[in-house]
Amino acid sequence: MSKSRFIAGLAMTAVLVGGVLLAGEAFAQKANKPAKADAATPKVGQKLAAGEGPLFHCFFDNLAIRRQLKEKLKLTDDQTQKIHAVLQTHKDEIASALTSLNDTHKALLAAVRADKVDETAIKTASAAMGTAIGNASVLRAKVRQEVMAILTPEQRTQIDEALDAMQQNKDEAVGEMGGK
Repeated sequence: MSKSRFIAGLAMTAVLVGGVLLAGEAFAQKANKPAKADAATPKVGQKLAAGEGPLFHCFFDNLAIRRQLKEKLKLTDDQTQKIHAVLQTHKDEIASALTSLNDTHKALLAAVRADKVDETAIKTASAAMGTAIGNASVLRAKVRQEVMAILTPEQRTQIDEALDAMQQNKDEAVGEMGGK
């Protein structure tokens, strides 16, 4: 993989990571609602594991959009160097945010998986994860603003269109699962 493709992928990751996290939380919230289907209806996780269902298609459709976007942006060497510099500037903050997200997610999973349901522990762990998501989202916005300033208006439009298409895929997946 060339350095410019790696940097383009890293830049897109920085721009998109918050959206992925928030989408995961939306799906998790949806999964906590009581099921309306009968026992013969495959569960979402079973469909995903079998390579079918709305979440499976949403994930792979959005992956394809990201890959296409990396090619469409056609970053110049100068843009690649500038984006690399932005990411290097925020390297420690990004690492810290990802560590916090991972740690709070593990704590939430432990609270949910406990032998006895402890609402206070689950809500405390959820609040901590919410704070981590909020902090990561602020960082994402800052890095995104710096990266977007490096891009041409056409490239910024391409990113916005890709993000809109991915959100539409998520909306459709949630709709197919019985959400709004």
